[in-house]
Amino acid sequence: MPFAIPVTPGAFIVDEAPPTDTPKSGLYKTEEVFGKKAEVPKGRLLPPGKSGSVLTNPKKQSVELKSLTPTQESVFKSKVDRISNEWDPHKVGRVEVLHRDNKHYLLNGHHRAAAAIKRGETHLPSNVY
Repeated sequence: MPFAIPVTPGAFIVDEAPPTDTPKSGLYKTEEVFGKKAEVPKGRLLPPGKSGSVLTNPKKQSVELKSLTPTQESVFKSKVDRISNEWDPHKVGRVEVLHRDNKHYLLNGHHRAAAAIKRGETHLPSNVY
């Protein structure tokens, strides 16, 4: 599954996720949290005419949580629970979202989005590429 690596504020490199050997018992499957399976955008991640793999110049938007498609298969239960219990809308920051093929793919911020869903929030501030 791909993941986003921050290179500067508001710019990300999309790369393949490193292997993980985390025990499955300490994880939430994102399908359980988001109500849909993790998915990778098909085809090019970048708009036509753009070279390289750096995503820049996001639009700052409030994205509806139920519109997000996760790009990773699981999140750490302890991290989601901690963020949910210590929720502060001023400290959450923006999640990173790729808009392609009429879908909002969540690139970075799976734990924050899962915590927001757990809390019953409906929207999150987002950088949309």
